[in-house]
Amino acid sequence: MKRRIFSLAAVLLLALSVSVQAMESRIIHPNFGLSFSGTTANCFGTCRSGNSSDRIAMTLILEYQGVELESWSDSGYGQVTISETYPVTKGRTYTLVMEYSVNGEPKASLSTYATC
Repeated sequence: MKRRIFSLAAVLLLALSVSVQAMESRIIHPNFGLSFSGTTANCFGTCRSGNSSDRIAMTLILEYQGVELESWSDSGYGQVTISETYPVTKGRTYTLVMEYSVNGEPKASLSTYATC
């Protein structure tokens, strides 16, 4: 009887450890930023998954006063990076929005702002 319980416990522990490893490998790491070089906005975003088979789709949107100035999109497996520039006006505050999805499931959008 003890042997049976020990065997069942071992199987359950193995199943739980595989489930935890699968969850950990699907942690998504989004990172993005907006900076300026003179009157050029530098827009950067990257989204990385711990699982190289995750399909990632990402869009960066540069806005001024809620109006979209430009957007850039890319998709791939495991990691996606976008790095683009856009001419801007000194003294204005711009917003960069990052939208992304993993395996077709949209995630909460992120945004930041900076003044040129």
